[in-house]
Amino acid sequence: MTLKNNFTLICIDYETRFLKQMGFDSETTEVYWVSEPGSILAINDYFFSFEDIRFIVDEKIKEDKVFEWYDYCLENSSKINLKSYLSGARDKFKVYLSAPISGRPLMEAMSDFIQAKILVMDAGHTPISPLDEINYDKDWIDNMEIEIERQSHCDKIWFFSPIPDDNEVRINKAIAKSFGIPEFKLP
Repeated sequence: MTLKNNFTLICIDYETRFLKQMGFDSETTEVYWVSEPGSILAINDYFFSFEDIRFIVDEKIKEDKVFEWYDYCLENSSKINLKSYLSGARDKFKVYLSAPISGRPLMEAMSDFIQAKILVMDAGHTPISPLDEINYDKDWIDNMEIEIERQSHCDKIWFFSPIPDDNEVRINKAIAKSFGIPEFKLP
């Protein structure tokens, strides 16, 4: 028997153990290796690398942890590996903060943004606040141009405003949509 044949048998053994460990029903589950055994295993709508499968089987990682990691990766467009995820690693995002500023007392808005910044930092991310670079000598339109540029470089946007229909928030939603910036949610 050749080394390649041995490897193929090992991959199939890992595949069988993985399917059983993850609770997939072998009779109703569509399973195939994307290119060849030892590459990517497609299971219905899921895709797992052989390295992840090997780690999951060898370390007896529980099904709920595997799918928690898988969902995290999908929701955050993350490429973090399972071993790092289980060790507590998470992706760090630049999160643009969106809430009304105009038409309310500046100190109240500043207080809200400071609290939001603290929550985002506590979650391990970098908050980007429109109040950080506001120029009080410029008018609203000029400040919005600066904010559109800053928002376009963020990974996520957090609409933490208790006033969801505010004009500034609606503008930020439209900008986020046009740049494909997903909404941030606190864990």
